Amino acid sequence: MKNIPGVLLSGALASWLLLSASAHGDMGSGVDTAERAHVWHLITDRDNIQVFLRKHEDSRMRSFRGVMVMPVEDFSAIGAQLNDYAFIASWMHMVSEITEIRRRTAQDRDVHVTTFLPWPVSNRDVALLIRLHQSADDHTVNVRYRALEGDMPLVPGYVRMPEMTGHLRFEPLEAPDVRVTFEVVVDPGGFIPAWLGNLILRDIPYFSLQRLSRMINQPAYQWQDNGLVTAPPAWPAAQGQAARPDP
Repeated sequence: MKNIPGVLLSGALASWLLLSASAHGDMGSGVDTAERAHVWHLITDRDNIQVFLRKHEDSRMRSFRGVMVMPVEDFSAIGAQLNDYAFIASWMHMVSEITEIRRRTAQDRDVHVTTFLPWPVSNRDVALLIRLHQSADDHTVNVRYRALEGDMPLVPGYVRMPEMTGHLRFEPLEAPDVRVTFEVVVDPGGFIPAWLGNLILRDIPYFSLQRLSRMINQPAYQWQDNGLVTAPPAWPAAQGQAARPDP
C-alpha cells in the first residue's frame, strides 16, 4: 500500500468515522419520535466552531457535524492538501494513519484509515471509498466517503468499523473566508462506553477543525496547482502569475 497524506481522511477522519452530524432545526411539539431521531442538535459553539449531534433509533449508529468559517489564502491549495494523507491525518483528531489502497481516478481513491482511541477502548480501522467533486457553479469542494465492505482483510489489533458515510466540504464565501463542514455517520463496531462515545462526538469535529484552521495556510501547499481544485475568481491564485509570490 502506498502512503499518501491528504485532507480527505486521516487519523482525525477515522475518529470522525466514529460519529457524525449534519443539519439542525427546531423541534416543535408536533414532531413525532421518528422525526426527532433525524434532528441535529447544537452541543458546542465556541472559538468560531459549531458542533452538532444527531440521535439514531439504532443505538449502534453515531453522527456528528462540525462547521467552521476559516480564512484560506490560496483556495486551490486545498487540492494539494487532499493529495497529502499525512497532512490530513495530522489535523484529524484521533486518526493515526491513512494509506492509499488504490487510485481509481484522480478524484476517486480507496484508502485505509486507522484511529487511536483512549484506553480501554480498542483502536478502530476502516476501508473507505473517497470521491472528490468541485461544483462548477460556486466552486464548492465536496469530499464524500463511504465504507468499503469486505475490501481488505481484518488487521490484528483493530476493530473494523462496519459502516461509515460522510463528507468534508469546503464552501467559498467572500474571499478569503471558507465554510468548512465535517460530517460523519458511523457504526464504530465493538464496545464503546457511553461516556467515551459522547466525549468523542464532541472532541473529533471540534479539535479537527481547530487544527485545520491553524494548518490550512501552511506555505508548503500555497501557490500550487495539481488540477484537483480550481480557485474562485475572487481568490488571488485565480488571478494569474502576478498574484504569486516571487520565488
